[in-house]
Amino acid sequence: MNIRTVIRFTWIVVCCGLPLFKGESEELASSTHLRHPLRMAWSNQGQSQVVVANSNSGSLSLVDLNTRRVLSEQSIAESISDMLIPDSLDQILILDNSQHGLRMIHFADNQFDGTSSEFVPLAQHPTRIVIHPDSNRIAIASKWSRRVSLMSKGSSTNQNSLWQIEQVIDLSFPPGELTFIPNTNNLLIADAFNGMIVMMNPETQETYMACHLPVNNIANLTFASKSDTSTVWLSGESLNSYATTINPEVTWGVLMDNQVRSIPLKELQDPLRTSMHLGSVYGMGDETGPGGDPGRVLVKSDGALITALQGVDRVAIRPQLPRSYTDRIPVGDRPIDMLLNREETMLYVLNQFSDSISVINLQQSKAVHEITLGPQPELTDSDKGERLFFDATLSLRGWYSCHSCHTEGHTTGLLNDNLGDDHFGSPKRILTLLGVHSTSPFSWLGKMNNLEDQIAKSLHKTMLHRGSIDDKAKLIATYLKTLKAPPSIHHARGNFNSNFFEEGKTIFRREGCHKCHRPPHYTVPDTFNVGLRDEAGNVEFNPPSLRGISQRDTYLHNNGASSIEELLFEQKHPDPSRTPINAADRSALIYFLNSL
Repeated sequence: MNIRTVIRFTWIVVCCGLPLFKGESEELASSTHLRHPLRMAWSNQGQSQVVVANSNSGSLSLVDLNTRRVLSEQSIAESISDMLIPDSLDQILILDNSQHGLRMIHFADNQFDGTSSEFVPLAQHPTRIVIHPDSNRIAIASKWSRRVSLMSKGSSTNQNSLWQIEQVIDLSFPPGELTFIPNTNNLLIADAFNGMIVMMNPETQETYMACHLPVNNIANLTFASKSDTSTVWLSGESLNSYATTINPEVTWGVLMDNQVRSIPLKELQDPLRTSMHLGSVYGMGDETGPGGDPGRVLVKSDGALITALQGVDRVAIRPQLPRSYTDRIPVGDRPIDMLLNREETMLYVLNQFSDSISVINLQQSKAVHEITLGPQPELTDSDKGERLFFDATLSLRGWYSCHSCHTEGHTTGLLNDNLGDDHFGSPKRILTLLGVHSTSPFSWLGKMNNLEDQIAKSLHKTMLHRGSIDDKAKLIATYLKTLKAPPSIHHARGNFNSNFFEEGKTIFRREGCHKCHRPPHYTVPDTFNVGLRDEAGNVEFNPPSLRGISQRDTYLHNNGASSIEELLFEQKHPDPSRTPINAADRSALIYFLNSL
């Protein structure tokens, strides 16, 4: 029996007896709590109602768009990372991020019915679910386990039959957005943090295409409509690692460009393509208004482009693509998803931090209503800090937020030339902020002992914020202190081996690695000269924490190594003169590092 078969039969476990709801008959619509909605879909009652998945509260809300009120809210899980409602089924598919599985909720007669619901374990940390145009296959991206799970609908004629895992694919990168290519079984998969996109045949796991676009934080990867299957639309930002954070280069979008790209599928598959100029680029920010953190993209039948600008609380509407004129309509806080009605006259915008739906009359080009999903409690300092972290209006002209470079607290892995080292001309790799609160001092040179001071400096020197800074820095620091380091790849995939770990740990200490990377945080507050020099002449650097190192794809301050193996055994970091270790010890050491 091969490993794929083992995975298939091991993971097809139906936990029908598990309690699916924290309170099966509990009505939450009028209760006070933070919902943080993230996905919205038409219900099976046509276009008069929508179902909203709330990530923070782990609940589903049924909203009547005509009466503009919440009909019901049902608790489903501890947290939800995505939702899908297949067209042909009375089923809602929920990604339960807390239990790492797929929940199938029966939905009929305006009721969420948990009595016939089912649960299937998935690769850990599922974040995105998409369905094939034939409605018989779904694909699920699991970010930290770096896996994509393929599921097919059972052959039973019962429409509530279980979706079954048919394949689990290991990837070399963390998947984010993904989509099936119409008329094929192939998948387009985007990196969750940078501009990597691959085209893969999931049955053979053959990669037909891989390209690295000059884009980070890809937040949309779709075909415009069921009729237009020739063009891929994506949104994201383009960080110029050779530009600096001086006023003119920020003001005119030289440093960070907010954009939507339309790429013909044939062009994407062309082996002679040039990634830098792939497809058509439509800027979202210019002298007429901000465009920070573009997200969800819709294309009307007349060609008008609609984009949710998550960082500046706007929806951008570009009526004619050849022209740059863009109408930016104010909506709620962090527009995360959108739906367009059949007549294309009304746009419904889901606002994550406002817990609301903005209703835009496209003929009037303005928001005419805002539907609240329920009352919110008084925000904690951490809640306020989270909103500031994702707020691009903190930067000059609204070009970028903290999230733009530190995606959901992690990192794009790109270089940025700011004054973190007090010099321009020496760009440094953007560090992850996950688990950062316990790894002082901060920045590559280790000059900042206090996290609040480091954030204040970034607001002032990198984002060129013109308002008060200290209070905002404290709130953002409070939020960052809630973020944990990412799980190791071995823990995320459930294949951690304590014996291998201890073998590698012994070698780690024998080789003296612990002197610069001391447990439990695997860093120290000192700086060291390890034979590296940046463009400004700096030779001493603070060692970054090794926790979650398996979730990084580049290493050193200048991205000078693309793998741990290259760093340790080809470049022989930190001492090129040291005696090489044998192959068995190398494997054990790599296993240990990839388990932190």
